[in-house]
Amino acid sequence: MSVLIVTSFLACALSFHNASTRYVLSLAREGLLPRRFKRLSARTQAPVAASVAISVLAVAALVVAALTIADPYLGLALWTYATGVQGLVFSQAVAAIAVVAYFARDRRGHSLWRVLVAPRSAPRGSASASS
Repeated sequence: MSVLIVTSFLACALSFHNASTRYVLSLAREGLLPRRFKRLSARTQAPVAASVAISVLAVAALVVAALTIADPYLGLALWTYATGVQGLVFSQAVAAIAVVAYFARDRRGHSLWRVLVAPRSAPRGSASASS
């Protein structure tokens, strides 16, 4: 059981690192973060600069936790994960509001009912609407 817990924790940490790296890359491409975070590996096209930045932040958090003798779970993991989940939910809410605001300004030829009140993902009669 301990092996499963440790490997699942490692998988979660790796997944979170990858998602964070991609967000940093996207923010750098949009000009919201320094341009240096847009640098990609020539061989794999991986966002190496963003990955190094996220790794440095993670190591800094670990050093602070070690210096303050924080409990690894209650003092570090719980607070960082709670903050991460809150950030993710906040990002999703902002994206949802942005979509509604976009279509409120430009309905793309559709009625207000179709765009804001009762939108559907596919037109009537298509395969995905009937399933």
